[in-house]
Amino acid sequence: MKFGRLGWVAALSVMTSACITGPVFASTAPTSKSLTTIHGEMLGRLSQAKILGHVSSQTVIHLSVAMQIRNQQTMRQFVASLYDPKSPNFKHFLKPGEFANEFGPSVADYNSVVSFLENNGFTIQQTYSNRLLIDVSAPVSTVEQVLHVQLNNYSYRGQQFRATNADVALPIGVAQFIQGVLGLNTLATMHSHLTLKANTTPFAATATSGFTPQQIHTAYDYNPLYNASITGSGQTIAIATANTYSSSDVAAFDNAFGIASPNVTNVNVDGTPTQTDPETTLDL
Repeated sequence: MKFGRLGWVAALSVMTSACITGPVFASTAPTSKSLTTIHGEMLGRLSQAKILGHVSSQTVIHLSVAMQIRNQQTMRQFVASLYDPKSPNFKHFLKPGEFANEFGPSVADYNSVVSFLENNGFTIQQTYSNRLLIDVSAPVSTVEQVLHVQLNNYSYRGQQFRATNADVALPIGVAQFIQGVLGLNTLATMHSHLTLKANTTPFAATATSGFTPQQIHTAYDYNPLYNASITGSGQTIAIATANTYSSSDVAAFDNAFGIASPNVTNVNVDGTPTQTDPETTLDL
């Protein structure tokens, strides 16, 4: 899938809130005269989880505060017009700065959230020119006090994770600019939508459907390169993914087709994934 500049930024904004585990979304229903609840997606699952205890108050955690996009309906209409040949906006993509000025939070609103976080004990790790995210860190004790939650450790289906025991609540004046607080809840909740086609059987090395790696070599005319000792040796391929993979499946594939097993190095970013993903395994 290809995105123009605006389409990519808009898609990235959606993926940021959807793919990082535990996103929360703001509502306008106040829990008191001064607080607004920011609803999460974890609380329903906690009834099936085993509580392991409170997260240490001194533990420093890293969070991302996702800001609300302005003029969302206008943005959706504009994105649609970019791909409409009959529209005067067809392929007239916005630059990142133009998108921020048109649809991102205002500088004043962004800075007000940054100031609120700083004044309440959060360390600002990074801000962004599109004003859609604010990366912060703080001790658990600070997070609990400011966000009006308690952070506990839980176990669910073999996974240990951290989660809040209640929805986040923030003062209305700052909550109106915030779409979500990402990173509070660390349970990997993404799942595959793959389905098995009816009347199919698992692929085997002797199957008559599909293509073997050797057939792919021939189809793409790799063999002359291999014969010239151009094999890709010493090169590194990076696979960016949110989940981990089945090393036994990778080994079984290599064994079935006589392929030398690759040297795989895991580089974790902002945490260690625990949920096995078939697509990540397939990529490998």
